[in-house]
Amino acid sequence: MAERSSQNHKRSFSFRIIIPVILTIAAFIISMYVIFIPSLENNLIKQKKQMIRELTQSAWSILQKFHNEELSGQLTTEEAQNKALDIFQTLRYGEDSKDYFWITDMTPVMIIHPYRPDLNGTNLENLLDPNGKKLFVESIVLVRSESEGFIDYFWQWKDDSTRIVPKLSFVKGFEPWGWVVGTGIYLDDVHNEISQLKKRLVLVSLFIILFVSGVLIYILRTSLLVENKRRRAEADLKESRERYRSLVEASKEGTLMSLDGKISYANPYFLDLFTYQPADLIGRSPEELFDPDTSEILEAYRDFISQDVGFTQLEAKWIGKNGFKHPVLLAISRISIADKKGCIFIARELSAQQKMARQIDDLGEELQTSLLFMNQPVRFVARSPLACSMNATIRTCAEEMSRKNQNGILVRGSKGEYLGIVTDHDLRQRVLARGKDYNDPVYSIMSSPVVTIADNALLFEALLSLQHNDVTHIAITDPSGKLTGLISYEELLEMQQNTTAFLMKQIQQAEHSDDLIQYSRKTTGIVKVLEQSGAKTRNITRIITAVTDALTQRFVELAINEAGTPPAPYAFISLGSEGRGEQTLATDQDNAIIYKNNLPDKENQVKDYFQALGQKVNDCLNMSGYHYCKGKIMAGNPRWCQPLSKWKQDFKDWINNAEPEAVMDASIFFDFRIVCGDSTITNELQQFVDKTVQHQQPFFYQMADQTLKFKIGSDLSTLLKVDQLSEQKVFDSKRIIFPVTAFARLYALQNQIKIRNTFGRLLQLKQSGILSDELFTRLSDGYDFLMMLRFKSQLQAIDRNQDITNHVPMGLLSDMDIIHLKKILGTVSEIQSKIRLDFNIGK
Repeated sequence: MAERSSQNHKRSFSFRIIIPVILTIAAFIISMYVIFIPSLENNLIKQKKQMIRELTQSAWSILQKFHNEELSGQLTTEEAQNKALDIFQTLRYGEDSKDYFWITDMTPVMIIHPYRPDLNGTNLENLLDPNGKKLFVESIVLVRSESEGFIDYFWQWKDDSTRIVPKLSFVKGFEPWGWVVGTGIYLDDVHNEISQLKKRLVLVSLFIILFVSGVLIYILRTSLLVENKRRRAEADLKESRERYRSLVEASKEGTLMSLDGKISYANPYFLDLFTYQPADLIGRSPEELFDPDTSEILEAYRDFISQDVGFTQLEAKWIGKNGFKHPVLLAISRISIADKKGCIFIARELSAQQKMARQIDDLGEELQTSLLFMNQPVRFVARSPLACSMNATIRTCAEEMSRKNQNGILVRGSKGEYLGIVTDHDLRQRVLARGKDYNDPVYSIMSSPVVTIADNALLFEALLSLQHNDVTHIAITDPSGKLTGLISYEELLEMQQNTTAFLMKQIQQAEHSDDLIQYSRKTTGIVKVLEQSGAKTRNITRIITAVTDALTQRFVELAINEAGTPPAPYAFISLGSEGRGEQTLATDQDNAIIYKNNLPDKENQVKDYFQALGQKVNDCLNMSGYHYCKGKIMAGNPRWCQPLSKWKQDFKDWINNAEPEAVMDASIFFDFRIVCGDSTITNELQQFVDKTVQHQQPFFYQMADQTLKFKIGSDLSTLLKVDQLSEQKVFDSKRIIFPVTAFARLYALQNQIKIRNTFGRLLQLKQSGILSDELFTRLSDGYDFLMMLRFKSQLQAIDRNQDITNHVPMGLLSDMDIIHLKKILGTVSEIQSKIRLDFNIGK
């Protein structure tokens, strides 16, 4: 019975491959003969008909020419007609110059026929073709009713009177002289062309069939070998898995089973205890259930996994689906199913009352946000596939995976086709665990076939396909079937948890600074997805700014919880790029504190409170990846933690004194924006700045002059330098962006525009008529382009574990990008010329 089942499976497997191919070939051949060739023949006839129509029209124009000369008195009617007939007597066309024109009158009498002079002057009323058609009479009827048209009949082939063939002619009347001029094509010529084409198509079809058959035989043989091995292993695995699954299911305690480091089953008691559904767990690593804060427990578990120990017991915290951390006693036993190693976990909750502890608010919103994030095409997040030859050694492939920092590599056959895939899991289980020779060919450990999905499939569909096929990686194919990318189950799960809304909610609910520091690291994942999906840079920077604001606000709230209620109203403000809402992944802190001192007798205590608050927030932000400002423009610096009256005096000095260096240093303060606190303070300061800056031409002159100090020119080569680590040519993107942001700030201040964002400022300047539509478009597009280059370069640096900077490698740019960049340099030069002209600044 098993043997018969195996044979049936082989036949079914073969048919699934052979029948689609045969049907495809048959459809191809049928479509050629039913659709393509008839269509081609119709088109060819149409082209020939159009040709003789145009040729007849050209011949008709000869008659018109001589008639015009007749009308002008240059020729008599007889002279004009004779000259025309002389031309028609020798007028020929076609490959062998044997195709001709003939003319009759409306009687019909033949006026001229180059190959039948015996008909000239003869009445053709009773002249019939072999089928009895009065062809010249029908021509006259057609011309009288339509003035022109087509007529088919039989006639001698060119100058060979012994050969009668079907012919299609076009006739057109010349009314002034009562003539009919015509010419035709021989339908045998068209049929011969079609016949030759059919012969060539038959040869091509035979070649395709032979080629595809050879490829089919090879694929079928290879696939059957792999399929047989897979079925044998699957049968062994299924038997063992069912045995252990029965034991797990029968357990009266929360029990979980994992194989090869991935959860394969959880019994109902476990699901109820941790509020999971089976789909939430299958395919995940048990390590993901451990509370990451209990690093010692997690390390103990890893030690157990790495050693040849059969049983251990741990007190740990496991995270339920609702985010609650359950204190549990874990009994972990090793198991072996077929060639797979695994563990059985028995979890006993230490405190039953903690099952009713805090839940995450509005779980439905969290799940909806996650679904929206996963509802985008998989091509936006898939990475370029890494591939190797099937005969490459295991060692070579492992080294390549390590060098490229990839956890999977595709295996190609001799003809470039993808035969299978090797993952980190395969290297551990099939090489290290079995002591396999590293010099063996990689195909001996690959998993086959490669599971694929179309590049327009959604992320959640890819996740479901991974689970359905029980694989860790899935390949992405374009509409032509070409494999273009690869993505893993682990990457998809990580992305699913990186939604902005979910992250913001985590930040708002965090109770410890350490939690906030951990959440801040998820920004990079969000930016990566947004950049790869083609999001506008202003949307990406808006999200980064929103996360930074949320982190800063929560750090301030936590610091206040420790220090006590603030002694006075305050505003924590951001400056520079953060104030403009234009942060990238390479940014430091630019912030300050403004407060109203309502207690003059306790001025020192108030100042000390806010200075300590600022320093605490600065320290937390630094640990979250927002580095200390090199210029020390931070809230923890006493110079920038001042009462509102002092801030007003500072702005007044910067504006009225208008010293070049002071204006340059103070430029970022004009981008201030409140992050948290009392907005009436920043509103009052803004009104003061707007009033003070009015009619202060020396201030604007100095700000304009300082803006022009950053000369970049139009020659890209002058901006390039060689990076010492990568030895690549790079350019500082911030150096090109700065003149644009400075330009927008200058004109926004001059025109009382309250918007802080560069794009918003440029848009307001356009709407106010200060910028032309064309210059606004070039500036905004150029700004977006430069910002996107910054993000791409920074994400690439993160992937390579390099320092994040504003330097962009030239290797990241295509030829079109370089052309675009040069145009941007020209636009920057143009706005600097505008500044020079508007503010009367000499070169």
